[in-house]
Amino acid sequence: MRITVIAASIAALALAAPSDTALAEITAVAPRVSAHAVTGPDALGRYTLRVSIADLDPASDAGWLTMDRRVTMGTALLCDAAQSGPRYPGFHDSVQRNCLAETRAAAQAEMTRARALARSGQPMAWLDLPLR
Repeated sequence: MRITVIAASIAALALAAPSDTALAEITAVAPRVSAHAVTGPDALGRYTLRVSIADLDPASDAGWLTMDRRVTMGTALLCDAAQSGPRYPGFHDSVQRNCLAETRAAAQAEMTRARALARSGQPMAWLDLPLR
C-alpha cells in the first residue's frame, strides 16, 4: 500500500509540472514608458513639457500624427499641472483654455522645426515646450 501511495504522488507531481506548451504561452509585458513628461515648477515657477519623438519620423505623415497626439495630450497635462487641474473634470476655465491655446501654438512651431530637421537628416529626440 505504501508503494502505491508514493507512486501516485510522483505521478501527480509529474502532471502538475509545467509542460513545454505551458511555457510557450508565457508572455512578458514591459512597463509603459510615457512619451511626455511635465516638470516644474522651477525656481521661477515655470513648468515645462518634454515630448519624446526619438522613435518617430516627423517627416512622415504617420510620424507627424503621432507627434501631434503626444503634444496634444502633453499640453493638457502641462496646463492642468500649472493650473492645479480643471475645477470640474473635463471642463476648463478661460485661464486654462488660454494656456492650451498658447502652448499648442508654441508646440506647432517646434513640431514644424522637428519636421524640417528630420527632412534634412538631423532628427530631434525631444520637443521641449516651456509654459510662459
